[in-house]
Amino acid sequence: MVSASASAYVRIVVGGTKLVWTESVLSWKLQQDGSDDVNDRSHGPALKHAFASWENAPGSGINFRYDGETGSRSTSGSDHLILFDEDGSSGYFPLGSGLVAITPITYSVSSGRILDADILFNGRDYRFATDGTPGRFDIQDVATHEIGHFLGLDHSPVVGSSLWPYVSSTQWLHRSLSSDDIAGAVAVRTSGGDGRLKGTVQKSDGSALVGALVAAVERGAGRLAGTALSTSSGAWTIRGLAAGSYSVHISPVEGGMTEANITGDGTLETNFGAAFYGGLLTPVTFSLSPGASLDCGTRQLLPDHTLMERSSTTTILRPGDSKTLTIVGTNFSPGGMRAGTLSPHLQVSALASGSTWMSVQVQVSATAPLGSYDLYLVRSDGAFDPIPGLLDVVAPAPTLTGIQNTTGSTGGGEIVTLTGTGLQNGAYVLFGGVESSSVTWLDANTLQALTPVASPATVDLSVHNPDGQQARLSDAFTFISVPVFRGLFPSAGQSQGGTTLLIRGSQFSSQIQVLLGGVSQTVQAISPSLLQVTTSSGAAGTADLVLRNPMAADLVLPDAFTWVAVSDPQISSFTPSRSGGSGGVKVKLFGTNLAGAKKVRFGADVMTGAGGVFGKGLSALDASTLKVIAPAWRAGSYGIIVEMPNGQGVMASATFLYDPPQTAAGCGGIVGRPGAWAGSADLVGLLFLATAWRLIRRPRVLLQRA
Repeated sequence: MVSASASAYVRIVVGGTKLVWTESVLSWKLQQDGSDDVNDRSHGPALKHAFASWENAPGSGINFRYDGETGSRSTSGSDHLILFDEDGSSGYFPLGSGLVAITPITYSVSSGRILDADILFNGRDYRFATDGTPGRFDIQDVATHEIGHFLGLDHSPVVGSSLWPYVSSTQWLHRSLSSDDIAGAVAVRTSGGDGRLKGTVQKSDGSALVGALVAAVERGAGRLAGTALSTSSGAWTIRGLAAGSYSVHISPVEGGMTEANITGDGTLETNFGAAFYGGLLTPVTFSLSPGASLDCGTRQLLPDHTLMERSSTTTILRPGDSKTLTIVGTNFSPGGMRAGTLSPHLQVSALASGSTWMSVQVQVSATAPLGSYDLYLVRSDGAFDPIPGLLDVVAPAPTLTGIQNTTGSTGGGEIVTLTGTGLQNGAYVLFGGVESSSVTWLDANTLQALTPVASPATVDLSVHNPDGQQARLSDAFTFISVPVFRGLFPSAGQSQGGTTLLIRGSQFSSQIQVLLGGVSQTVQAISPSLLQVTTSSGAAGTADLVLRNPMAADLVLPDAFTWVAVSDPQISSFTPSRSGGSGGVKVKLFGTNLAGAKKVRFGADVMTGAGGVFGKGLSALDASTLKVIAPAWRAGSYGIIVEMPNGQGVMASATFLYDPPQTAAGCGGIVGRPGAWAGSADLVGLLFLATAWRLIRRPRVLLQRA
């Protein structure tokens, strides 16, 4: 591939033009059906954190905006949709394609401006998870890869990169970005001031070497810091580098990844032998100042030596690990292969080799810095072949060993303390599939998480470290609906029972019990915020009101209700039944037991009895007739409520209508209908960037513990 300004990543280039977004903020929406494989909706947080991994890349100015869920399944608009295609109806996943996910990109042919991009998961052929379920693909891992394409990045030849073209089930490493990915994020949208190494590579005849992979390695730690592809002129630039000392090597892109894995156009020349600037035994050290751009000069490469490895997945190591891995390839030397790194923290020994394989043992020191490391293969004749990013040293996996509180309100907002090991700053916490809105990192053994709003249930609790590893406690936390009381109407009722009470609040369970004076009442749970209660009979006097949700402590409201010896008031009708918004209409109410009425309230909510304003000039014509002047109120249909001095009351079964204000007709204007791509004669192109399942190819790196 040819890139106008290649860097530690591969940009998508079509017709010599890089694809690029011009919007300062990139929005996305989630198709509301989500994944059929994830019952707890945890795919939502997984996708959000996949976007966040790119947005938070050091030195990058990428900004995303989540615009919520949508019922639309169309990818033809500009919503930038994330969709799980469970039946193949999108048309993007031909049978037998081996595609786990795909990112169609619509772009302007003339300018390279990206007009739309969507991400689709192949839910028909593959299963997905967020909890490491064996045999399923990790949603956050796959999404992080696809978001790189969404941004305009192509596949990367670095084995440990999130943009490596293959993925394995239950893989998690690519949830977090490698240094290669971070440099791509910087190049897509830099926040300024990134350090750069640059230079030129040539073939043995002095001509420009196109599509060579150039890699910078930290001196001292020996980690891979970034890569580049050389352009049509042989020039290369590695961006996003911190100040420090580096060595640089060049190699062909072949073996595990080839030109066929590059979506854009161009060529990858492979007819040369790999080498360091300065040589394998004495690599040159380039010292880079903060934010500087350092020219490493020109390096001429020797003809191809035919040594080629075929790695297809990274090897995960932890500090203190010892692992043996088998590397396959072509033109190895039986019994004569050597292997190594530039890191003093990784001791590498070649155990044995044949013409197409070699066995290597890697010992990691307990103090090895986390990150990606190259592995270098050397044949008996001195031919050299690096495997960029093959070895990835990660932190020990986190554990969860305890939780301070195991129950909490469905209303959320309660602090839960989690204990364990390897808990990282920046981790997020899920209660079931619902994310905590606030996580406080105290130390590697302690996190505090604020419980989210959730439904009543016992759920798993999981901690997801920024490096992609997670720890889980099954059935560790129970959400309980603790009822919240906000109001009661009326507050008194007839001792013979039959009074209708409306109780307002929140977090009312559908199985809630209501007690008055210790006696269970007849309850209808209208909603989680409204109960309708029909009282039983009771002795005259006050009674405690108790709200009892399953598994929750009783909410006791002392002396909240009073049984009285007189019958409840009733409203049978009223006239007139409407008024203008300014009020002033005299209204007569008819019913029974209305004598002594204290107030008449207009504009009340017809469901809850809350709100409204009191009428004026209230008078009782007799025990069955009231007269009152309707107050001013906003347009709509409302309840009328009569309140008695002792707390009894009633809401009329019919509603009172306030008419909307009348307005004068005005002149109309001309409304233009927006057109698609109005005023543009530009051609539109479409690319499809996919994540393929690694196992459609033969695995080329076999791992086992030593």
